[in-house]
Amino acid sequence: MILDVHLHTIFSDGINTPAEMAAQVKRLKIDGFAITDHNTVKGQKIAREAAKKLKLTFVPGIEVSSLEGHVLGLFITENIPKCLSAEETVERIHEQGGIAIAAHPYDHFRESVKDLVRKVKFDYIEVYNTRAPFLPDNWKAQKVAKELGLKITAASDAHAIEEVGYGTVYVKGLNDFSSGKLKIHKANWTPPWILTYGKFRRLLKKHGLY
Repeated sequence: MILDVHLHTIFSDGINTPAEMAAQVKRLKIDGFAITDHNTVKGQKIAREAAKKLKLTFVPGIEVSSLEGHVLGLFITENIPKCLSAEETVERIHEQGGIAIAAHPYDHFRESVKDLVRKVKFDYIEVYNTRAPFLPDNWKAQKVAKELGLKITAASDAHAIEEVGYGTVYVKGLNDFSSGKLKIHKANWTPPWILTYGKFRRLLKKHGLY
């Protein structure tokens, strides 16, 4: 299965609904997706229903704003409080049986855990965040992951349908997340004009013009 495991919707800072994101995943012939809205699981019910209708695999998730940076949690169905330490955030994810991922860990423009990947027990480190505006930030994550022997993942971090699918992973089954058999499928760079278009749409939405 090919999956994009880092998507945002109107339930946080995305521009599209969970159903619209699911439809785009289907159009791109991707097998499934995770909704990882910031600090909320509100969109999961709609996403799950849309995935079922479209015969897609759905992974419930969240992106938590810890005190030290963003932490992705996959297989999470209950909210996790923001502003906990990164270590406690990971513990809360594990308490739900989830997978904890250091999101865009060395990104200069977003809240990132940086060298805490050397200390906190993340299950994966996101070394290909295709929305990263500064590619060396991804390269730094790749270098550290290789140095420490950490498991790696990729994702689009899409905030609009046009951004979906630039970063994907391959798994034979969802158990591959916990067994560490996940493989990087695609790790392209989301074109700047697509990101700019998405940001323009979000700006219009913020002012009630979209």
